[in-house]
Amino acid sequence: MWLNFGGQNIIDSCKVYLAKPNLIKVLAIGNSFSEDAVEFYLHDLLKEKKQDILIANAMIPACNLSTHINNLQNNLPFYSYRKINIFGEKKTIENQTLSTIINNEEWDYISFQQASPESGLVETFVTNLPSLYNQTYAINLNKNTKYLLHETWAYAPTSNHPGFVNYNRNQITMYNGIINSYMKAMKMIPATKIIPSGTAIQNARTSTLGNDLTRDGFHLNLTIGRYIVAGAWYEGLTGRSIFRNNYLPSGISTNDLLLSKKAIHYATVAPFKTTNIN
Repeated sequence: MWLNFGGQNIIDSCKVYLAKPNLIKVLAIGNSFSEDAVEFYLHDLLKEKKQDILIANAMIPACNLSTHINNLQNNLPFYSYRKINIFGEKKTIENQTLSTIINNEEWDYISFQQASPESGLVETFVTNLPSLYNQTYAINLNKNTKYLLHETWAYAPTSNHPGFVNYNRNQITMYNGIINSYMKAMKMIPATKIIPSGTAIQNARTSTLGNDLTRDGFHLNLTIGRYIVAGAWYEGLTGRSIFRNNYLPSGISTNDLLLSKKAIHYATVAPFKTTNIN
């Protein structure tokens, strides 16, 4: 059901979920990269193991850390609040504030990520990431929430994204920058773990899956790309191996599924380096 809270409509789900002691509640504070990562295959991966999950994404396209901070400080209602319930049903409500979203549920996990053009520029994390963490922690009513870093991915080699110039339009340069940034970011806040989506994608690019895996040069393609990052989230949230999960999205061959699972699992094992999976 929908309730009005502080002049804003929000999703009231407490009556549905209180009787679910094994429920995982996860909120991504992000942008379209978190949309690719958590809004499509993650629920189905956990459903296959009979694990209940509530997934939410506080999304503004291309939003970076500094913009999240400004929005939070000034209580700006700019967010698209996407929420996937335990039955896999997604509802979206626009024009939400970040503070309302943070306190809409007692989140078990909240993740942060930098916007993709800046993800390989460590100087964009140094002040902004601790500030966003501190302000989120201060208003979050659930002091038991665990905080995650969502490691984003490098662009396709032929990407025409304007932010690619930050990396001389070189995929490996961008990936290495991302790894450097997120390794250092892990020491900037008390993050529980990193979700290595970027490394999972880069692992996959060493294989016959190809060195692109995007639909437009930067957002992931709708099948393998999104499955791979959802798998990285699955292993990160559950601690279970993707090899023991039998969920198969339509449109992925048996061979490509095996390569994808290798890319996912080796990223969990080694989140800050590429593993060849041929």
